[in-house]
Amino acid sequence: MRPRLTVLLGATLSAFLAVLPAGRAIPETVVEQRPTDHAVVANYLAAFCRYVTWPSPATGGDPGAPLRIGVLGPNPFGSGLDKVLAGKSLGGRPLTAVYASGLEQLTDCQVVFIGYSEGDTRSAALAALAGKPVLTVLYRGELADAPATGAAIELVRVRSNIRYLLNSAALGSQGLQPTPGLLENALRRIGAPTP
Repeated sequence: MRPRLTVLLGATLSAFLAVLPAGRAIPETVVEQRPTDHAVVANYLAAFCRYVTWPSPATGGDPGAPLRIGVLGPNPFGSGLDKVLAGKSLGGRPLTAVYASGLEQLTDCQVVFIGYSEGDTRSAALAALAGKPVLTVLYRGELADAPATGAAIELVRVRSNIRYLLNSAALGSQGLQPTPGLLENALRRIGAPTP
């Protein structure tokens, strides 16, 4: 049985609670504090790397080269993404974050999180990345029913959970192969953006 992505992302809080000494009450601040949406999104970005296969040229010739997750535009994570990626690797490749205000600074990234919320700026970034072997991801908040943007993965808030919408057409045009786990755990599959 495949582990569900949503279960894997809940492991952060579970791991924290497991290190509390036996018989000791959980501090109220821990119980009341929920991770922010972007803290959950940062964990998703790391997890998505395990559920997508890139074409060989996209991953570069060096098998030990870092797998880069780019953040384009405003950084909503603070140092959270760096903390999530610290010490993590995939197939011997360390996961690392790159922050940029322009796409030209993200040419070696396998994943690009688009931090722009403005439609025109976000659309221009997605258009520039279309057809390239880059997993495009963005966060839509509570707009789960809004028209598709064209990103391969769109994260949305559904009540108190962060889930994702999967754009199979975008994945295919970018030459990316999703694993069955990525397909099965999507809230739903979406199509190309409406004109």
